[in-house]
Amino acid sequence: MLSRIFKIFKRFIWSCDFIFSVALAIGAYYATECSVIKTSSMKDIFGLAVSVLSIVFSVFFASLAILMTSSDHNFIKFLENGEVRIFTELTVSFKVCLLFIFLSLIFSILLYAYTSLSEELISPCLFALFAFSFIYSLMSTFMTSIDAIQFSKYRTQYISECD
Repeated sequence: MLSRIFKIFKRFIWSCDFIFSVALAIGAYYATECSVIKTSSMKDIFGLAVSVLSIVFSVFFASLAILMTSSDHNFIKFLENGEVRIFTELTVSFKVCLLFIFLSLIFSILLYAYTSLSEELISPCLFALFAFSFIYSLMSTFMTSIDAIQFSKYRTQYISECD
């Protein structure tokens, strides 16, 4: 059980995308704490995030569907035969990333609605949480896309071994 928790920690928390997102969130916290950003500017930022995350979510969901339906059984067996179960690892990455994009999108929609209805300033902690979720969503999408490219390399390797 402890090794599984350590593996999850190493894979998702102790990763460059997570650390980069935390660093930018800390920067966003101090930037909003040191200066007053108008609510209308915050609303524009949240609206931009909603637009970007909506597009990323739909494209990413479609790519996950393609990944799940495009592989034949022999290729999946080929990927699952080693110590590292490559297909399982890739699908877990996609699922976690998709979940985080979805949660970030919902959070951005809620913040956009709040700033549309209220003239109150957003707290620096809330803005830092938003910055983390938005940046982490984009970074994890990028990293998972790199995993998908690696997946295509395994496909080439599989085809060459079958010939």
